[in-house]
Parts: sequence; structure tokens; C-alpha cells
Amino acid sequence: MDTAFQSRIQIGISFQSMTPKIRAEVWTQLLTLNGRDKILGPEALRSIQTKLSKYELNGRQIRNVLNVAEGLAFQEYGEEGKLEYRHIEEATKAAAEFQKMLEESKSMMKLEQTVWAPYKGGDDDSIF
Repeated sequence: MDTAFQSRIQIGISFQSMTPKIRAEVWTQLLTLNGRDKILGPEALRSIQTKLSKYELNGRQIRNVLNVAEGLAFQEYGEEGKLEYRHIEEATKAAAEFQKMLEESKSMMKLEQTVWAPYKGGDDDSIF
């Protein structure tokens, strides 16, 4: 985290990652909030609860996934109310891939910030 971003944080709150069971509850709550569960049907809702809750997404990411999925459905059908499980699955996988890319990038940044001076050898045994 860079210092400019860090300086904007006034209080830090630490919390544990959600379990798949809790994520399933978040998925359900967000889907029922706007009646999306009725559009999808019970079978799709069960698939979301069992399959997609395994992806380590937080509540905000899940909400964003649903917004993207609705956008995909609208792009495909040209009207609202056509959300399908496959739209949500596609958006979830994209979010998970993006999260993985960020984590890998973060690891690379740590490596790049590490100073390492190889031993060059020589008569005076200095490292430079």
C-alpha cells in the first residue's frame, strides 16, 4: 500500500476472511435484495451457493460481480430481467482472475523492492 493511500485511512479494522458458508449467505442476500433470485430460479441459486461461494470474494466484490453479470445479460438480450447463472459465473471467474493477477503483481512488487547485492568475489572479499 502506498503512503498516499495509507494516509487517508483513519482507523484500521482487521477481520477474518469469509468462509464459503458466509459467502453463500452474502450471495443469497444480494440476489434477493433486488429480486434477482426470482429471475434466476431455485436451481441457479443453489449452484451459486455451492459453486460460486468457493471463490474467495468479499461482499463488495460479490456485489460488483452481480452488477457486471447484469451488464453482460443486458448486452446479450438488450433488456433487463434476463440474468442467467452463466452470466454470474462468467463475471465471478473474471473477478477471481483479476484478484489473482493483483496478488501476483503485489508479490512481484515486493521482489522488486528487495535489495540484493550478489557477492562478486575478488581479492579483498568485498561485495562491491
